[in-house]
Amino acid sequence: MISSAPARAPAGPAARTAAGAPARRQRARRAAAGAAGPPAPPREPAAGEDGSGAGGAGGAGDIDACTRDASCLTDDGLVVRYFLDEAALGIVPTQVEDAAEAPLTLALTTGPEMGFVGDGAGHSGLAWTAASGNSRASAPIDGTKIQSLLHGSRTGTIEAVLRIAEVSSQGSRIVHIGSDTEPGRFTLRSDRPGQVDFWWNGTSCGGSWDVRIPERAVVHGVLDTTVQAPAVARLRLYVNGAPAPRLTPTGGYCAEDARLPDVDATLDLLPEGRHFVLGNREIGGRTFSGALYYAALYARALTDAEIQRHVAGLLASDDRPAR
Repeated sequence: MISSAPARAPAGPAARTAAGAPARRQRARRAAAGAAGPPAPPREPAAGEDGSGAGGAGGAGDIDACTRDASCLTDDGLVVRYFLDEAALGIVPTQVEDAAEAPLTLALTTGPEMGFVGDGAGHSGLAWTAASGNSRASAPIDGTKIQSLLHGSRTGTIEAVLRIAEVSSQGSRIVHIGSDTEPGRFTLRSDRPGQVDFWWNGTSCGGSWDVRIPERAVVHGVLDTTVQAPAVARLRLYVNGAPAPRLTPTGGYCAEDARLPDVDATLDLLPEGRHFVLGNREIGGRTFSGALYYAALYARALTDAEIQRHVAGLLASDDRPAR
């Protein structure tokens, strides 16, 4: 176990309930744009960046809508979305619900290191007080929309809101697709303090980034193998809307298996037997200490404008918006 900041004990349950908005496969490649993000002063949208998310409010320049809650998140290309705000009325949930179309429910495997956080201000989630535990939220992907929409795709985005205190030197999984001991088919993970790795197609680490997030932050991992050059731009990582500094791994698993995707390389989620897992791998032993407040997958690369827009909404509230 490696420590970079003290872990927080999970607080009491807090959540809201609502329904998610639909996503459409035939829209999976169309760009939908947004406005500016929260860390920097708002900017006017550039030409072609005036789309709105199907999930709710927010036309071009509607900064106020994006700084209230998650209602301005785009549903264009959305595969799954988990607000992780189920804990309510003192009842511990046994599963977490997908707010996207054709919902894929994740079963909760609980353990002594897992709890629920919620401050009553739109920041609810799953929490772990120790790395290397067995608790998780997961589901098999065989025959599901994750497999059908992401297998063979040249683009995709992992979106998460989290904080990290400790990680396992064996590779804590944050948002993960894989089987058994597989490093990750489309996975954000960490085996060193202050570092997040992006794994693709099982045994290839596409890069490591300097990511120090002891407090709640929005992280995006973007895959786009249609990028001709430079090759490093085919995998990108953002923290609160800003590109994270890319590291040159000098040790650990990523240094051993570093490999950038070729132009037009596709995600391979076959053969069958893989799981989609939040906060661990399916066979356990790879939790991180910290909290995961929200997670989503897209079958396309979110634009920089969309990332800024999502950051604004998710920093305000990562729980599902009221309807």
